[in-house]
Amino acid sequence: WSYAAEESTLSSNDKFRANAGVAFFHVTQPTLKTELTLSNVDKLYSKILAHAGAHIGLANTPFAIQPSLFYMIQGPSTELLFGSFVRYQLQEGSKVTGLIKETAFSIGGYMRTKDAIIPAILIEYANFAFGLSYDVNVSDLNSVSNKKGGIELALRFINPNPFRTAGSKGETPRF
Repeated sequence: WSYAAEESTLSSNDKFRANAGVAFFHVTQPTLKTELTLSNVDKLYSKILAHAGAHIGLANTPFAIQPSLFYMIQGPSTELLFGSFVRYQLQEGSKVTGLIKETAFSIGGYMRTKDAIIPAILIEYANFAFGLSYDVNVSDLNSVSNKKGGIELALRFINPNPFRTAGSKGETPRF
């Protein structure tokens, strides 16, 4: 679901948007097989994944807060990841011609409970985003990983662009 303020005088950054979702994987709990013996070993646990996020524009500023939450459970294993970005809108996209594209820079971080702290940056241009993050291990695994984390790169494409207005009344697209 999605909600956006509907006032045409607002910039794309001043609006409030939220999203949430749930997914269910391995519904039939397929059987895993070993490659050497091709015998049945174990059933793959079903997995439930839930996520939520928001874009909270700070009125009359180029800043927005973007908190998010991710939770997964699969058999006895669980994972909780939460955090936030602070988004700075470098340039607002043109609403009439579309020639000037929305550009933004975000910085923030996430926490994967009992495991890692994840600082991250994100650069957005129109429908595209490029992100860079680094997992800093803070669990007991750091003795094995020698306190080294992992770098991650992300490339995102969203169509339609959620920051462009769709109509003359300032409505945003609904998904």
